[in-house]
Amino acid sequence: MICFCLSSCSEDVVSNVLDSDKHTIELVAFGFAENPTEENKGFGVAYYFYLNLDNDSVFIQKKINPIEAPETLAWTGTIKGISEDNKLQDFINVSREMPNGFIADTKIPELTLYCSYYYYSRYKDGDKVKYQFYTHHNLDRRFRQAVDMFMNSYLSPKVRPVTTL
Repeated sequence: MICFCLSSCSEDVVSNVLDSDKHTIELVAFGFAENPTEENKGFGVAYYFYLNLDNDSVFIQKKINPIEAPETLAWTGTIKGISEDNKLQDFINVSREMPNGFIADTKIPELTLYCSYYYYSRYKDGDKVKYQFYTHHNLDRRFRQAVDMFMNSYLSPKVRPVTTL
């Protein structure tokens, strides 16, 4: 039975699935980890946003009360027109302009208390991939507006809860 399941998908089916996600944006917001370890340095995924720009479908995962009673919620749906939003287009343009890696302007000055997230975003356009790491501190307006939009997308009436994980 296991062999049948593993061999039942042809290479064409697998490649079609991979080809369908050629134009995407991912945003990961890192917050405090439930179980700080040497490996995770006290950080964990607090929010995850995935957008397929070809069909405006989204998947969102958010951690609620990470310290007291951790719970992870998820939403999915289609937010028609999100890929045409000006904030999103600005985000794509600035992402293309910026080099891959950490955006130095957003580095938190030493001895400064910073209580927001650290972000990782990835913009994929076919075979071209751009990724950046940053904080909200001194963040370019074009990034900030899109990040705020992504972080609030779970409130959209066009997405529905998936399940409690």
